[in-house]
Amino acid sequence: MIMDKGEKWWRMIRIRRYCCFLLLLLWLLLGTAGVAKANPDPKLVLVVLTRVDFTDLGRGDYPYFQRLLAQGQVGLVSIR
Repeated sequence: MIMDKGEKWWRMIRIRRYCCFLLLLLWLLLGTAGVAKANPDPKLVLVVLTRVDFTDLGRGDYPYFQRLLAQGQVGLVSIR
């Protein structure tokens, strides 16, 4: 029978956990610094939000749009 087999096994697992933790910590610290330096330029994101007042559609000002709504179709409405 081999003595101290279980204790050596747990010690090896503990050492492996510490090594994995240190590697993960180094990867996180060095990896995020590299990503931050790779793209320092700020970017502008433009989001355009529009709101449609559907009360105007009921007055007959937009006949093409009313026809699309009546027929259940989807189309592009161009108003000039």
